[in-house]
Amino acid sequence: MRNEDWEVPYGITPAPEPPPETPAAPLPPSTTTQRQPTAITQPPDRSDPLYQPTPPVEYDTRSFPDVSVDPARLSLRPFVMVPQYPYSYREVAQTWRRLRTQVRIGAATELDVRATIEVRARTGLATPPILVPRRRNAARILLLVDRLGSMAPYAGFIESVRHTITQTALLDNTRTLYFHDVPEDGLVDDHLDLVDRLPPGLFPAIEPSLARLIRPARGFVFTDPELVEALPLAEALRSDARGRATVVLSDAGATRGHYDVRRVIDSLGLLAALREAGSTVVWLNPVPTIRWHRTSAAAIARHVEMFPLDREGAQRAVTTLRKSATRSR
Repeated sequence: MRNEDWEVPYGITPAPEPPPETPAAPLPPSTTTQRQPTAITQPPDRSDPLYQPTPPVEYDTRSFPDVSVDPARLSLRPFVMVPQYPYSYREVAQTWRRLRTQVRIGAATELDVRATIEVRARTGLATPPILVPRRRNAARILLLVDRLGSMAPYAGFIESVRHTITQTALLDNTRTLYFHDVPEDGLVDDHLDLVDRLPPGLFPAIEPSLARLIRPARGFVFTDPELVEALPLAEALRSDARGRATVVLSDAGATRGHYDVRRVIDSLGLLAALREAGSTVVWLNPVPTIRWHRTSAAAIARHVEMFPLDREGAQRAVTTLRKSATRSR
């Protein structure tokens, strides 16, 4: 009898037929791998007469593809990642090592051959050797560095030069003091009569006869580059300028291309104070000479040895200081 011919009695619900079984989907391969125990291998015994070294693996470099760069994508501008100054670190050291004042200072440890021979020849006896102190460089300089304002673009260059002179020039002593434009602004107020005697024009030249009438500057200098720790100029000159050569590092107003008679008179007052202290002065200007024309720098350069701050200018400054040291002996 077929199922469709079977009649279900009244009030009885037939049980539903189970759905057909579907085959189970295969499980995805496991991403975790079980670590297999590795066999511990002993290093080969090189003392074994049957030991043969494993030959090195040789690679065929011809199988690698050639690497080519499109020349159109290469920049023709070189990228310089370090500062390049017109006066390099090595040139600064070589130049300022020429500033030497040889004197014999200290304990007598060096043999004086000539004196020893002369004494033995005169006495005819084996006298003790004559010893003298070693020669050492006694050159001392004072660096007066102009800071901030128009000197801000040259701050890195000036600091590089100052650091090199201090660390590698092999001088006996180097002292650095800082100022802004001039140690004292307002010295011209004490010389109004001198201003009235200047020749007319936009760029009046102060003659040496008038420059000698300018009294030495007073004011302050600073012992730190931030211009915070002030020091009276008179005290600085008394303790640091006497017996030293002075090197002024300043643009003297040439950066802005202006002629300022006040700055000229104040700068001449600084030079007068340095010379009154017995110091030889040279001025190094980071601005090229061609830009000094009709500026305060050109007027100041009439009264002091001013040179551009490059290799040739620094060599001329050192030569000037050496000649001055020779004349003062």
